[in-house]
Amino acid sequence: MAGPNYTKTYQNALSSVNDSYFTIDYTDSGTLFWAFERFSAGAQFASGQSSKIELFYDEDGTGDNLILIDAIYTVGETYQHDFNTAVKYPYNIEKSRVLIRRTAWGTSTDDPSPTPREIYGQWQGSVV
Repeated sequence: MAGPNYTKTYQNALSSVNDSYFTIDYTDSGTLFWAFERFSAGAQFASGQSSKIELFYDEDGTGDNLILIDAIYTVGETYQHDFNTAVKYPYNIEKSRVLIRRTAWGTSTDDPSPTPREIYGQWQGSVV
């Protein structure tokens, strides 16, 4: 039996690094896996600055052994990446989770403070 489908969106003004974790409490009698369908990300334009949006899988829920699924770098554009849903990651009840990390970068080493700007990230997937 297939588990629930998810679409999670994160968007707000950032001037540093922001981690957003998503954990579900879903049980089933079988062995389950996370399957990711797509990842989209973008950021508001800020002259000479850039943003990075990353999608990670955290199997044990500790944040120590993150597996990078995808990363999008942007200077004001929005991108969408589709995934092969045959690639699956073990689902551990109340442990495994998804992490979206959004990072705003400044202009140079002389002025490393990024201008606050909207940074968007969205992933779509399911537990199967």
